[in-house]
Amino acid sequence: MYDYKVTIKVRNNRILEAIKEAGGEPGHKWCAANNLNYGYVNNLIKMTDSPLLRSGALSLTAEKLCDVLGKLPEELWSNDQIRPLEKNFTELDMTQEQVMALLPNEETTYIQDFDKKDLEEVMNAESVRTNSGTITKTIKEQFSCTNWDEFKSYIIEHNALELLQQRIHNGNFKEHMTSREGEGLPPGINSIREYSVVVRKPTSK
Repeated sequence: MYDYKVTIKVRNNRILEAIKEAGGEPGHKWCAANNLNYGYVNNLIKMTDSPLLRSGALSLTAEKLCDVLGKLPEELWSNDQIRPLEKNFTELDMTQEQVMALLPNEETTYIQDFDKKDLEEVMNAESVRTNSGTITKTIKEQFSCTNWDEFKSYIIEHNALELLQQRIHNGNFKEHMTSREGEGLPPGINSIREYSVVVRKPTSK
């Protein structure tokens, strides 16, 4: 059995560097400030979406991203990055020696030199200073909802929509609009339609 599970993620560094060059940080706030759809932009960064439509033209998000960053399409995507990836990550089982070979020297030194006693001590303290460096313990807190009906009532009562992520559930929204076809889209909502072409291999007779 291997001691380490390593996740390797691939992202478009051209876009990341262009956002950094523009003084931004990729995420919800930057996208909202530039009137960009975070989900679409994130998929372009992860390269799970192509910047091109089936027609060969730039998608609306890719075109707007170029405008916001002041870049040409060829500056944000190489020819190899046009085709979307099925997934942009993979997981590998590795030995310690293999992990050491991937990490910078200053980081591998810490992993090699911290012994079990050092790690046990930090469980009873906020930080432990050793000859090899300082081990720091932090708490990562995440929240999950166990009762959406009660939570939605709480949000309405306290007018606390900021507790939710700003994302539309496309399936529910489409179903909601089927009975309101004559009313048009609600204020602040935009619709983006793209053709999807599926090619299936012929079945053997």
